Amino acid sequence: MPRNFLVSFHPLCSTVYGQRALRDHPHLVPFSDGSCRREPDLQSRYPSITALCRAGLFAPRLQVSDRIFYMTVKGSYLRRAKGWALIAALRVIEKLKCHEDALAWYAERNEPLPSNCIVPGSHHLPLEHTTGLPADGPGMQQAWNQNAAPPATIEHWDAHYIARAKLHRAFVITTPIVPTQLTTPPIFAKDQFKRVFDSGRVPGTQSYKVLSDREFDSLTVLLSGG
Repeated sequence: MPRNFLVSFHPLCSTVYGQRALRDHPHLVPFSDGSCRREPDLQSRYPSITALCRAGLFAPRLQVSDRIFYMTVKGSYLRRAKGWALIAALRVIEKLKCHEDALAWYAERNEPLPSNCIVPGSHHLPLEHTTGLPADGPGMQQAWNQNAAPPATIEHWDAHYIARAKLHRAFVITTPIVPTQLTTPPIFAKDQFKRVFDSGRVPGTQSYKVLSDREFDSLTVLLSGG
């Protein structure tokens, strides 16, 4: 049976460095992932999920027809009180064995290669398009959470992702269930949001959370403005 997952990420707009990136580079979108390899890459027509984050424990377990809901970590967004921004509801349509297979998949469809596809010739994003180095401050060190010192250069940051892609090669391709919200997503405070969950509280999503069908569908309704 298809399963439902809830995952959070740090958007570009979540740090001072990322906010500066948005001011200096108008083509960037505020609620894309803020790392040098967007993970997930939600800007693609077919958003991609890999094992670059979460110690390789999430993407490899996904299967075709599984559903994934992405929201931000809790923060103050769009000059609102602290809460969670709802970003994407996705369904898995392909699970490939490796990043090289993904290169061929996107090329066959004349689609740009997602930034989290690590193959020869693909490059990390410039530092000035990110939330800043994971070593830049205590908050980002906590977000790094990779059981190692956070990288202090963009080269070391990307090297970590390259190593992870070699160790955990699965590449997951999805399609949005409802339109993804990367510019002005709906934002919910704790008291508004906790009623969505069967437990009555907002779950932690440092790794991922398994959801019931009702929970996933409720989040999707909120994302689509219902």
